[in-house]
Amino acid sequence: MFPDDSWMLKMLGMSLGLNETDSEKFLKKLKTEAPDQKGFVSLATNENVDFPAIYAYLNQSSTKTVTGPDTWNEDKYEDKFYRNNKKIGYVRFVIPETTITRIHNSNKYNIYVSSSGLVRADISMPAGSAGKEIPEEEYRTVFREMFENLGLPVEKVDEVELNYGASIW
Repeated sequence: MFPDDSWMLKMLGMSLGLNETDSEKFLKKLKTEAPDQKGFVSLATNENVDFPAIYAYLNQSSTKTVTGPDTWNEDKYEDKFYRNNKKIGYVRFVIPETTITRIHNSNKYNIYVSSSGLVRADISMPAGSAGKEIPEEEYRTVFREMFENLGLPVEKVDEVELNYGASIW
């Protein structure tokens, strides 16, 4: 079942940059293909998608936006757009990230850096470390060196409050 033609024509025109006549032709082809396809209907085009226009439309049309991990794939995130508690669309995206790891005194130091600006640091101690602690100055020194090697502001290490999370497997 397709939404109203007027809405479909508006979306095709906006998202593909088509004039009214070309939008009508595209919609007609899409509806022609529909009986032969199960589930989602798709049609290939050489047109470029105007992503900023689609995103702006969803932002302006929604009363609530929720950003978070994709329900089915934690490596991807999505913005879900709602109007009156009904989902009107979503945009799924991937945030490129990297993890830098260093082993120091058998402890594994990780720094996660994402293109969204998130920087997270953590330490994993080896099995059999229950009850042991790493002196604060030692782990801060290791993180300062790692930040410096990455070109990140070293002084940020001293601004971060690090929390200890005990775990026994």
